[in-house]
Amino acid sequence: MKLKHVKTVTKPSGATFTYLAVPGQKLVRLPDGPRDSPEFLLAYATAMATAEPAERGRKLATGSIAAAVKAYQTSAAFKTLAPNTQTQRRGHLSKIVDRWGDARLSDLRTKHIQADIFTLAPHPANNRRKVWRGFCAWAKATQQIALDPSLEVDKVATVKTDGFTPWLPSEIETFRKHWSIGTAQRLALELIYWTAARASDAVRIGPGMVQRDGWLTFRQKKTGGEVSIPFNRALPRLPSACRVIWIF
Repeated sequence: MKLKHVKTVTKPSGATFTYLAVPGQKLVRLPDGPRDSPEFLLAYATAMATAEPAERGRKLATGSIAAAVKAYQTSAAFKTLAPNTQTQRRGHLSKIVDRWGDARLSDLRTKHIQADIFTLAPHPANNRRKVWRGFCAWAKATQQIALDPSLEVDKVATVKTDGFTPWLPSEIETFRKHWSIGTAQRLALELIYWTAARASDAVRIGPGMVQRDGWLTFRQKKTGGEVSIPFNRALPRLPSACRVIWIF
């Protein structure tokens, strides 16, 4: 089990101590027992939830990548990104800070970004590259760096595919026979099948999105576009039953 921000420190005496080491925050002592024990996991969860904010903890070094990342995440350039994109990029930025946070932003070079993304599989590597490019573009625009080192980083080659293979009607029927109406799996299938919603949208669809005029209306998380689907029309027997289960 790999827990984020867990750090083991060995003292000169040879004794080892375990801490929660969130960048920009104070170290929090954790139990020294097995990391999969209930006691350790409880202490870890408590520390993650109650650790002091960075402003009241260890100060970030001026000019460091960690300080710049923190400022970037409060900038208009970052906040104008779609909410889902912000969430994804925060995950990458956190990993960048874990590895490079103490380094000076002015010392950042193309080789450092390449070293970072080349440790990842092709698709995650290209996602990390996008994050670096967004961050470096902001840093250059705000005159924190003179040149953008991410511009020389090429995309990682990926294997071209035709995407996900659509299910055949027979496969859909097999799924319906296996998962009866009333199960979460069946409800997920029918929702996506009859609305064509992305998974990120399907998980948010609920009764509150059905308007009084009988239309199901929601805004897509990825594009921000609004979708309206007639909800009170006559439907085949199976999705009609599924609809009743969903509402009630």
